[in-house]
Amino acid sequence: MKTNRTSAEFQPNRVLSYFKAEWRALLIVTVSGLIYNIGLLAGPWFEGTMTGYLVEILNGTGQFSGMLMLVISFAVVTAVVQISRYVKRFYVRRFANNVNRRMKETLYGSLVKKSRASLREEGEGNIMTKAILDVDDCVEGMRKFTTEIFDTGVALTAYLCMLLWYDWRLTILCMLFPPISYVTAEKMKKVIQKAGAAYKEQSGRLSTATLDRAENAMTYRVFGLEKKRQAVYEENLTSYEKAAVKANIWNAAMPPIYRIISMAGVFFILYFGQKNVLGTGWQAWSIASFTTFLVCFVKLSVKSSSAAKLFNAVHKAQVSWNRIKPLLPQEEGNETDEVKVKKTPVEALKVKHLSFTYPDGKKILDDISFSAKKGQIIGITGAVACGKSTLGKAFLCEYPYEGHITVDGAELQNME
Repeated sequence: MKTNRTSAEFQPNRVLSYFKAEWRALLIVTVSGLIYNIGLLAGPWFEGTMTGYLVEILNGTGQFSGMLMLVISFAVVTAVVQISRYVKRFYVRRFANNVNRRMKETLYGSLVKKSRASLREEGEGNIMTKAILDVDDCVEGMRKFTTEIFDTGVALTAYLCMLLWYDWRLTILCMLFPPISYVTAEKMKKVIQKAGAAYKEQSGRLSTATLDRAENAMTYRVFGLEKKRQAVYEENLTSYEKAAVKANIWNAAMPPIYRIISMAGVFFILYFGQKNVLGTGWQAWSIASFTTFLVCFVKLSVKSSSAAKLFNAVHKAQVSWNRIKPLLPQEEGNETDEVKVKKTPVEALKVKHLSFTYPDGKKILDDISFSAKKGQIIGITGAVACGKSTLGKAFLCEYPYEGHITVDGAELQNME
């Protein structure tokens, strides 16, 4: 039997499989990302050189034509770097969109095979949250991870090498602070994960309550429970709002703190750097060298704080992935090669001793029997909440029933 090799190798419950499936986009991201982040080194060098040249012009030792060439060169290099940045971000977003689409298609395909009873047992609102919010958060974490490999990893390495080349002693002294921001981010991991998990759980409860109000609005109105259910819904809504605010506060408040910690080394640069310029420090610096070193460290600190922020996104994605992973199949097979649905007209339907009892013990269908042939129309009537919808859902196999429903002699709930 001929099988789809790519489909057979893809494993929806493994994060690495999504990266492998998008290797073309990631290859373009790699090339453009290297060009962009290595090209970022030109910024501090040009800024420092132009500052030094401006001082020479003001002192009467420099020429305007030299400054003009520097400005033109800086503009050209900046254009190349920004084009590479655009290409990288475009394909990172394409990668994220493709993963989002693939993950949701796989998840939806898994959910439609579940019975209504099993879905309700887990909570339809919770399932909706997993299918939408958790997938989005998981993919966002994958996107940020892919982006920060270059925007942080490669850039940090390049900036660090440049700083070491100018003054390795001062660089080591200044670099004491970025690791502190990483440790701080790691220490906040449990708090952020707990807040994110509580938000997702409350979001699922609110979705379940919303579906319940929509589906059973008439029933609650008939039995006079509308105000009571409204009060319960308001409680769920208030709890959701509090959980959302708490989760957003932690996500928004920490990145500025990481950046402040990372940039604390600026004080050492201002103190020891001016000594280098005056010729009494570890290195002999010009104004251009001092400016280049300062700009380079500021850019490194910004990238460093982004790495700490990445931890928050990854932690949030881990929570989401752990929620949706059990719903994803072990591997994605080629169903068109293995399953062939034979469509034939139904000639006869027989129902014998059909009964159904809800999990709470309430029996809604009791010993129902009838038969029907092709072309016949059977009407089902009764009071509100007498079991009409439940009977219809039994024919859809949404509920496990007792007794028999046979279609042309075959048991309905055993049919695929």
